[in-house]
Amino acid sequence: MVEALACGTPVLALRAGSVPEVIRDGATGFVCDTEDALVAAVSRLPEIDRATCRQEVMRRFSAAAMADAYECVYERLAGTHRVIFDLGRTGGRDAAHHSTIVERDHQSSTAVGGSIRRAHAQVQAR
Repeated sequence: MVEALACGTPVLALRAGSVPEVIRDGATGFVCDTEDALVAAVSRLPEIDRATCRQEVMRRFSAAAMADAYECVYERLAGTHRVIFDLGRTGGRDAAHHSTIVERDHQSSTAVGGSIRRAHAQVQAR
């Protein structure tokens, strides 16, 4: 699904597994409950903006976004942050403003977090 969206291709899928977490119904594709609904959704594909599909993937699943998300998980495991990890699924079309919510505890960044940031910077520099 992510690969299709990265190419700007809307996704039609049955509501199962991670589909509802990855596809924003009506924005990046259509999440359907039956095969007949999938067939009907084909005629609605022109409603989906291909640029939106690509932007959504870059915002939620790019190397930078994933590195940030993993960093939050590692920091949480190290006990330095409390994390609500949702990859942009906090709500509807405003989700772009809420990709990962982090509430800092009294401690600042850890060596693990700093290492991840440095490694990410090195990858970006290549």
